[in-house]
Amino acid sequence: MKTQHLRIAAGILLALSCAQRGMAGETDLPAAVLAFDRANAEQASSNTNRFARPGVAANRETGEVRILAQATGVGVGDPIEFVLISPNSGHDYEAAAVAFASPSDVYGAMRFLGVSPGRPVDPKSLVFWPKGERVRVTVTGHSTNLWPGEIAAEKLIRNVKTGEAMNDSGFIFSGSKWIEEDSAPAYLPDLAEPHAIISLYNEPATVFDVPRLAPQNSLYDTLFPNPEFLPPTNALLEFALRPEPGKTVDLAMHVAPKNSNPVTLADVACFITPLPEGSGNGSLYPLTEAVKHFSQLTDDGKDVFVHAGFDDAMPVRLIQQVCAALNDIEGEMGIRIEPPPDGQLYYKAFIGDERHREREGRIQQPWELRLFEAQPGRTNFLTQINEHWRDNQIKPDLEPVNHPVAKPQDLRARLDELGPGLPVILVFATPALTHGTLMRFLGPVLSTHGIIHIYLEERPHKADAG
Repeated sequence: MKTQHLRIAAGILLALSCAQRGMAGETDLPAAVLAFDRANAEQASSNTNRFARPGVAANRETGEVRILAQATGVGVGDPIEFVLISPNSGHDYEAAAVAFASPSDVYGAMRFLGVSPGRPVDPKSLVFWPKGERVRVTVTGHSTNLWPGEIAAEKLIRNVKTGEAMNDSGFIFSGSKWIEEDSAPAYLPDLAEPHAIISLYNEPATVFDVPRLAPQNSLYDTLFPNPEFLPPTNALLEFALRPEPGKTVDLAMHVAPKNSNPVTLADVACFITPLPEGSGNGSLYPLTEAVKHFSQLTDDGKDVFVHAGFDDAMPVRLIQQVCAALNDIEGEMGIRIEPPPDGQLYYKAFIGDERHREREGRIQQPWELRLFEAQPGRTNFLTQINEHWRDNQIKPDLEPVNHPVAKPQDLRARLDELGPGLPVILVFATPALTHGTLMRFLGPVLSTHGIIHIYLEERPHKADAG
């Protein structure tokens, strides 16, 4: 009787598989795919350590997920942006393979193994790095030996700028996100293009991302199919996904002066604590030792995410130097900088392009804000730069108009009065200006003018002095 029940359960799973694919328009599945699903359904019906969905299976005992896919047949001259896409994606012309599984079922298989999703990129929220546990991905021919043994999935891709296959450093289980659709939870990669499972650029609607900063435009004319591992069109491929948990490290770093008159970086201390809060005790480091601490973690193969924030008493001059040091060690082989604490600026705001100081070289004119640290006879002011275009001139004449802003509320009022203009403010601050004073002025305007760049300036231009 038990055997009969197991067979019925396996039959239900297989019927569900065929029904789901039929709804998706996949009615002519290869026999090998049906056999793959049938075998996985039977195993899952009798073993709680097994997971089975159409085209994907997971095994807690081996700690791996397996996905069946079909090679797209892209040629060596076709730019490529995805290793694996879902059946309803229209991006097979730029993908190595199309899975017989949905993104949400692949997500479910990873969760079945106990792997928590990370987080996709969201540049609007200053989230530039994908986050999640590392996953090694290999691929073989499902029924045919296309190449000896397993190969890293990255070997399917060739970087024409280096002439070599992609570095096989694994992928990130960023996990994309779930949204509300018709009052029910829905998985974004199931709903939205490109319906990706493994992307080669930082894509919010993908299950797995690359472990690096990779904006989509950085791939143009760079990644192509690798002629050494080029499966024939429609060849059945089996992808094996093996999580490597424990590589992600989240740290909060609060930077503060050691004394009331900090002069050099030797007068700065970094208090570093593990996240989430309460998961460990913090430690105090000089900046140089903090950098060494980060380097040790990255040398140990960790993906180190740092949430950097600054004490109100920190002078802007030293903040700029700290941010320059962080910028030097950010990267795939270094640390990954996270969004700032609430009410603070992203660290790159303090190390902007120095060329933007000069008005004549700018394409458009942002607001300029000059802030002084309680110096007698000096008044903070906002500068609106009006452009006057004249006949037979390639560039406009620039007319700076200064507006005093003695208090933070004055800045908000002036921007409301004068109109929004560009949502960009260039702040020219005296080196001794404290972070607290800076943010008291900027805090009320971040909702409308979120692009801020900070520059050091001892004295304003004579034309602006007012």
